[in-house]
Amino acid sequence: MKKEVQFDQNKRYVFLFFSVLILIMSVIFLRDYFGVLSLGLLTVVVYNPVYRFFLKVFKRNNIATFFVITTIFISLILPILIVGMIGFFQIRSIASDFLITNNGGNLNIEEIKNFTLSKLNSLLESIPYVTYRVSDEDVDKFITNAYENSGQLLLGFVTPIAQQIPTITANLILYVILLAYLFPNQDKLREKFIEVSPFERKIDEKYITRITAMAKSMVNGTFIVAFVQSAIAMITLIILDIPYVALLTLLYFVACVIPVLGGFVITIPLAIIMFFSGNLVGAIFLILIQTLVISIIDNILRPKLVSKESKLPEFLTLLGIMAGISFFGPLGFIYGPIVVIIIVTTLEIYAAQYSKK
Repeated sequence: MKKEVQFDQNKRYVFLFFSVLILIMSVIFLRDYFGVLSLGLLTVVVYNPVYRFFLKVFKRNNIATFFVITTIFISLILPILIVGMIGFFQIRSIASDFLITNNGGNLNIEEIKNFTLSKLNSLLESIPYVTYRVSDEDVDKFITNAYENSGQLLLGFVTPIAQQIPTITANLILYVILLAYLFPNQDKLREKFIEVSPFERKIDEKYITRITAMAKSMVNGTFIVAFVQSAIAMITLIILDIPYVALLTLLYFVACVIPVLGGFVITIPLAIIMFFSGNLVGAIFLILIQTLVISIIDNILRPKLVSKESKLPEFLTLLGIMAGISFFGPLGFIYGPIVVIIIVTTLEIYAAQYSKK
């Protein structure tokens, strides 16, 4: 068992120096692979119960590792690839529709134009002393410019993704190899970390517990809730016969993942478009589903899925997500809150161990 030691002034400085040095070295040395390494560790934390189940059934690490990686591929990697491909082709389809024609595909631009023109001119007529009226040419010019710019923007977004396919493939291979090593060796690595740490075991355990709880909470309390909300939104979009359902569902999922934003950032623009398309009933139905069904799901599921060990004020969680995305990229909305929980835990340890007079 690791020998318990008392903290003193020197160990406090060692702790600060060691933490800063390791952080700087990690960022510099592993900056190109930090995303893959972090994702691998996060996956092991989330899928550890599944690995333990297979290990209990088969009694062998290699067999349990094979089955848990297979489970990860079926439940995580394969759906991401499928949704990514569908989203990719729908973006290309939207861009093509915008660049080629003003009334192609499933978007009836002529109806939107006529309805918008009628509403705008009716509004202008109701305003005293205003004689200006919007003409067909004004609306045509606005729609054409907006759609052409949107199409160019979407194509500019798609092209870099296609160029990253070789890098994504290499990272995927590294990710699988990392999982094959981490799952059977996780207990040894945990004990090795505690052994080499200069701190008391209870402090090491506190860090591990809080980080693990935050990782699980971000996945369970964020992804599962967002998945359920997106599934209901997808069904609603299908019922309303809204085009590009797969892409809109993907955007809805991303919006639901980010605190404060939620699905309203997708629902409101869609409802406005439906209203100006003449589908008032559909717009009201979409808003009602978002308000009375989808939003309530978050309040019901999230408290049951989020661990008490990972509780953070919403503004700190949002700050962690924003900073994480800025620093780590797309997966920063997971890593950011984990960094925040590490900072909070460090401050708690400092207050408990060093601030006593």
